[in-house]
Amino acid sequence: MTQSYLEDLFLDQIKNAGIVLPERQYRFAAIATGGIGKGVRDRLKRAGLQDWRFDFAYVPIMLAIEVDGGTFLKGKRKGAHSRGWGYEKDRIRDNEAAILGWTVLRFTAAMVKDGRALRQLIRMLERYK
Repeated sequence: MTQSYLEDLFLDQIKNAGIVLPERQYRFAAIATGGIGKGVRDRLKRAGLQDWRFDFAYVPIMLAIEVDGGTFLKGKRKGAHSRGWGYEKDRIRDNEAAILGWTVLRFTAAMVKDGRALRQLIRMLERYK
């Protein structure tokens, strides 16, 4: 998967704040079913899961972060995360992640750009100190 400008921007903010860096594009469902590698497709299928990834993950505390671009676009330019099927697929993934014990923080482009995403991440990480 490709990383987006927003993901890069958010990661830069995290670095500049001196926060421990999260893993990128973490394949949580594959790991939950026995790991990445031989047999992963079969294990995911048997578990009723897909090979979903989080944009960012703090694995030891099971905290995931998703950065959604295009939330305010209209018409054909509308972002995948805010269109009907894309929105539903994200909810399915987020719900399955919650069932597996993950907390998922979701941020829009505006939240990343104006610093709200970073402030909320910092507040969340304070809970785990």
